[in-house]
Amino acid sequence: THEGLLIVFRLIKDFKRDIDQVFFIYNGASAYSCKEEDEEEKWLTKGVRESRNIIGYPGDSDISKVNHLVILFGFETDRTRRLIHEMDYEYISFAYGSKKESVTNAHQKINEERHEKLMNQYPDKVMGDFEISLTNPIVARDQILGYISRFSDHRIVIAPMNNKISTLGAGLFAIES
Repeated sequence: THEGLLIVFRLIKDFKRDIDQVFFIYNGASAYSCKEEDEEEKWLTKGVRESRNIIGYPGDSDISKVNHLVILFGFETDRTRRLIHEMDYEYISFAYGSKKESVTNAHQKINEERHEKLMNQYPDKVMGDFEISLTNPIVARDQILGYISRFSDHRIVIAPMNNKISTLGAGLFAIES
């Protein structure tokens, strides 16, 4: 899971010695919901059990700032809508897969189309959007930092719902911020 990956990643970052080397390998799926023909019905996972902080990533709890949910959006529009309604933040931003740094063109196209639909569903809350690398966690971290730096008066919560590589980028951002 994204949560498990981030917990292990934090442990590695905290306990890795300078001489240690750690390698991550990502194997992207060639297709999702393979038997489903309708692109709108394809999904990877469904449902939200609960929304909570991830162990090792406590965040900033300054209640004087406005709440801003930044979603690294993947494919799951139903899960994303539920998260938005559960958290009920004043502002939302969406990150979607970059055309230049996407795993596959077909996945990027689906991601971008679903991202646009979500943006249009929340016109009063959406602050903006930005592209994020799905192939390089360091680039993803820098893209998150570049976008979020505009909102110093906001309390940012990041929901990594795209691939595991962008999730590691969000983890790097959180650890280094």
